[in-house]
Amino acid sequence: MANPHLYAILFSDRSAQGPSDVDGPREVVETYRPLVDAVRRGQRAGQLGSASDPEVIALSVRGTAHGLVSLVLSGNEPPELAVADCYERVLRALVTGWRGSEESAAGLAAP
Repeated sequence: MANPHLYAILFSDRSAQGPSDVDGPREVVETYRPLVDAVRRGQRAGQLGSASDPEVIALSVRGTAHGLVSLVLSGNEPPELAVADCYERVLRALVTGWRGSEESAAGLAAP
């Protein structure tokens, strides 16, 4: 929050910055891999359901975090709701959802 320009550098439209690799920029992979690895560790430890793909769980966490920060930085927070004040609660609720039973996680699988 103290350096919003750094967030813009990391998450701005990559296509506007020039051509990218077919598999995506190396930086994206390098920043995403630790999150996927953390999800896998959580699954092995029984803290997250193992029926779901770790990449999908990581994507949901990353997307939620990115969306919340984007709301704050763009000035598009819902009126009378400080996203920064509930950021951790939102992420905890998301992770708690991924801890659910195997049946509920399997219901989120791709058709």
